[in-house]
Amino acid sequence: MSNFYGKTTSNIVRVGDKEKFKEIINSIPASGIIKFEEGTVDGSISFYCDGIMELDIDNVLCSQEELITEIQNILLDNEFLVIKEIGYEKFNLEARAYIIHREETDYVDFNEILQDRIEHSIYNKINL
Repeated sequence: MSNFYGKTTSNIVRVGDKEKFKEIINSIPASGIIKFEEGTVDGSISFYCDGIMELDIDNVLCSQEELITEIQNILLDNEFLVIKEIGYEKFNLEARAYIIHREETDYVDFNEILQDRIEHSIYNKINL
């Protein structure tokens, strides 16, 4: 088994309670140190982790759904928290993003996007 190395970062987002936001983010298991940076706009904050954060958690302390609900509850109206991760293990490169809004959440996986593009390119080449 080899090691997985990566980085995690977020956009600058406005929240109702910065300390609660830090508490929530710090509760996510991570392979590196999480650092926060406060923005110039009231309530704005972002974070960086020199490692991978385990957002696909489902442990005794907190499920992924509970974690997302906590984040959604402190986001200000019309704000999105975008958590981006990129990492590698041997010859395997992975990139993904979680997009969290008060009303919904989305997940983007680089490998899925790449697979869709490959299939689209192959389809277009065959049907020329």
